[in-house]
Amino acid sequence: MHEEQTATAVEELLTRGIADGAYPGAQFYASVNGEVVADIAIGEARLGTPMTTETLVPWQCNTKPVTATAVCQLWERGLVDVDAPVTAYVPEFGARGKHDVTVRHLLSHTAGFSFDPPGATMRPVAWDEVERLVCDAALMDDWTPGRAFRYSAWLGYAALGMVVSRVDGRPFNQYVREEVFEPLEMTDCWLGVAPPGIDDVASRMAALHDMSGSEPLVLVGGGMYQSRHLAACYPATGGVGPVRQLARLWESLRQAVAGGNELAVQPRTAQVMIRQDVGHYGLGVMVAPGYFGDWCPMAFGHDGMQSTQAFVDPDNDVVIVAAVNGMARGRMPREWMRNAGRLVYDTAVGSGDQPKAVKSWIRRRKAL
Repeated sequence: MHEEQTATAVEELLTRGIADGAYPGAQFYASVNGEVVADIAIGEARLGTPMTTETLVPWQCNTKPVTATAVCQLWERGLVDVDAPVTAYVPEFGARGKHDVTVRHLLSHTAGFSFDPPGATMRPVAWDEVERLVCDAALMDDWTPGRAFRYSAWLGYAALGMVVSRVDGRPFNQYVREEVFEPLEMTDCWLGVAPPGIDDVASRMAALHDMSGSEPLVLVGGGMYQSRHLAACYPATGGVGPVRQLARLWESLRQAVAGGNELAVQPRTAQVMIRQDVGHYGLGVMVAPGYFGDWCPMAFGHDGMQSTQAFVDPDNDVVIVAAVNGMARGRMPREWMRNAGRLVYDTAVGSGDQPKAVKSWIRRRKAL
């Protein structure tokens, strides 16, 4: 009966987050050993509109693992070399001293961009302007690509989208739909919506709310937060879809890391993606030990704008994906998602007062 116990505990905790004023609504998915133990939605997507498990939520930076998957697919097909300079695929990328930046540097956030324009959230940006912004970008003064970690919120993964499009020939959003979303049956997920479907997608999206005042208000600073600008394709931040479908990407990566299912990438590719590079990143995923919780120290995953979180814990065969639609008041939304994840371990994974993942981590440390 782990499923019922886990779902009830998570729902009760996330409901307290609504009462605390952290967010109007939430979606939460968790599986253990490939079995779903929680797939819930609570609260409101917009004020007066219930959040359901089918509501489309903005992924923000949790879009980056989708883009990384697309690049790694081309890598394992022999069409992209991750250690080749980006200029091998996008010659004009080399402007303003970027000739030495490789595809790997973009994936691992070590390219060293000096400024990341918040174009994906402030205004609509057409693909030709995405390309212009990427190619006109400069690196930090005296920066050596690959030397250190410097998170690129937008430019680095926009550049990766350009690489995929140039190499494959299809627009990036089309490639993602046909090569990532459709094989994984993520059929209600989007990274740039074709004009005939924009109104329908917008009508089914949750809005991101500012929770700092006396009443929740839809954030006014960016289109994606308001379910607008959906035709634009932003490889770093523009994904939308239900949490339960985003989880299919992470379930596929879980299986690949374990040497099984190859729907997203092959097992050897997945193992490279989760290998810690410079800083706390692999190729498209965060791999900082303990980041997602002391109870899952070897988990890998990603955050998105403090409002989405996804990770795979290979030690315990756990996948957790969560989204809330509120920002900043009292306890941060990420804390509520983190604590909800801990409940999965308490109810469906834990062994006594020390989850198996922690025991595994202690064994590994002693072996060093």
